[in-house]
Amino acid sequence: MKIVQTLIISILIISGALGAPVDTKKLSHAKMKELIDELEIGINNGGFNGYFYNSAGNNTHEALNLLKAIEAKKAAAILESAASKFPDSKVPKNRDSRQDILDEIDPDGELFSALDEQFWKLEENLQDLLKKYINSN
Repeated sequence: MKIVQTLIISILIISGALGAPVDTKKLSHAKMKELIDELEIGINNGGFNGYFYNSAGNNTHEALNLLKAIEAKKAAAILESAASKFPDSKVPKNRDSRQDILDEIDPDGELFSALDEQFWKLEENLQDLLKKYINSN
C-alpha cells in the first residue's frame, strides 16, 4: 500500500495536481471569505471526508495557510492533522486524484471522525478572526 501511495504522490507532483503554496496576503477579501465558508460548510455538512471529497477540498492548503494567518490556531492544527492523513501530508488540488486517495485511505469513512468532533467543538469563531485579520491588513 505504501508503494501505491508513493507512486500516486509522485504522479501528482509531476502533473502539478498538488498546486503551489499561496501567499494569503495576495488573496482578495472575497476569496478569504470563500475559503473559510467552504471549510466550515464542508466540514459541518459532511465532516472532513466530505470536505476533502468535494470541490471545497481543492483549496485545502490555501485554507490552512489562511487559518494560520488569521491566528485560528486550533482550527489550523485540526485541518493540518486531517491533511496529514494524506500521503506526505499533501492534499491534491485535483478532485479526482483526491477522491482516489480518500477511497484508499478511508474506505469506511471513519478516518476523520475524531477530527470532525474536534472541529465541531471549536470555540474559535473563524468568521470573527477573519474580519479582525482583514481589518488589520
